Amino acid sequence: MKITFLLFIYFLVAFKFNGLAQKKIEILLIGTSHNYELNVTNDFDYVKDAVRDFKPDIFCTEYLSKDNESQSVIETYYGERMMQRREMLLAKNIMAEKDIPEIIKKSYKTLKANPDSKQARIDLAHALYLSEDLGNAHYQIYQLMKADLDKEESDYLSNTFDAKDSLIKYTCRKNNEYTNLVFPLATELNIQKLYGFDCQRFDPLWNVAWEKSDSLYTAFEDKLKADTNDLNSKKSLKTIDAFMKEYYASQKRLRAAYQEGTQIHFFNTKEFDDLAEWGDFLREDIHQLEGFPLEAYQEKRKYWQLRNEQMVQNTLKIAKQNKAKKIVVFVGASHRRLLSQMFERNPNVSVKTIDQVN
Repeated sequence: MKITFLLFIYFLVAFKFNGLAQKKIEILLIGTSHNYELNVTNDFDYVKDAVRDFKPDIFCTEYLSKDNESQSVIETYYGERMMQRREMLLAKNIMAEKDIPEIIKKSYKTLKANPDSKQARIDLAHALYLSEDLGNAHYQIYQLMKADLDKEESDYLSNTFDAKDSLIKYTCRKNNEYTNLVFPLATELNIQKLYGFDCQRFDPLWNVAWEKSDSLYTAFEDKLKADTNDLNSKKSLKTIDAFMKEYYASQKRLRAAYQEGTQIHFFNTKEFDDLAEWGDFLREDIHQLEGFPLEAYQEKRKYWQLRNEQMVQNTLKIAKQNKAKKIVVFVGASHRRLLSQMFERNPNVSVKTIDQVN
């Protein structure tokens, strides 16, 4: 009897452990644009419906976070103007730098109990901006711009940021993915905080590699065009011409999607994955041409790989820290293919792109 009971306990524990082990992190990957056409009605409904049905725990966005990047990287990436703006806000003496972490904590707590507290939201947006958490600062300002503020609240906002503040103007841009998609969905689904997962530490090296590969390719093509009597050069130019015709045809379809308001559909297709790849790295048949600067393109690809690998690691770290099992990742569509492939290699992750759930 005792043995039977012990066996029962053993199998019960094993069953529970197996169930936990099989519980994967689910990721819904959405390729976005940083600029949408303003003169048309953009169709985001199918994306919004998919996110609602997914019932996410958290949103990851293409912002930087101090949890993932160094202070120097953040300052370099966001630029001198942002740092100057931060110093100007600090100079107002509305908020002491030493108090910022506690104000953020207190404001989130207040808003959880009372989401309609405009003053708490203004304080939170202010503190988040000063802490260089731009993603969440922008999210809070978006919600303030959508709210009905009375005179006292409007005055408090103006005194904090100034009605003509470039931060508010930037946040309220009508053509980016945040105003059109991320912020409205986060508000609707009561997502309190966004998680930046981008990586920019390799950006300076990427830029150098890009300039080098671009310069060498121009020299390569110029040499082919100069060798007018060389049969191999003529053959290479014919290959390049055929590639460019395909590239421009795909670009034309993308422009049509912009005009039709369906560009987010186009961004989440294999065709755009190819188009993005070609735009950055050209195509394999071009790589095989004699004299092509392959090493320079491989160097450029290396930094693209490193950035995306770090974005995957950041996402998984965010999931672990927040015990999140369902994550929506909003990212520039050129990352879509590579991120999907990298997530798929992890046995603890199940990833779907938006075109796979519609």
